[in-house]
Amino acid sequence: MLCLAVSIADALLGHRIILIGLLIVGPCCVIFGGRWFQTGIVGVAAVGLGVVLSIPDGIWGSAAQLELVGAVFLVALVSTFGAAIVEARGPSH
Repeated sequence: MLCLAVSIADALLGHRIILIGLLIVGPCCVIFGGRWFQTGIVGVAAVGLGVVLSIPDGIWGSAAQLELVGAVFLVALVSTFGAAIVEARGPSH
């Protein structure tokens, strides 16, 4: 839901303000559920939204797109691995 809100705001603002980096909020919040699969799905969605949003942001094919989407990808990957560790450890006591 947070990724959707960021995406809508970014698309409406166009190239004036680029909010792609804020898409990390999705996987960062889902990790607290401790489920790696859900975190991974939200991470994939965040990366996909970042790629699509680079068009209205006017950065398609640029180094800025690679850097921003790459950062979202890395956060999604680390969040997914973190959630997998939490899930493997089981409930905390």
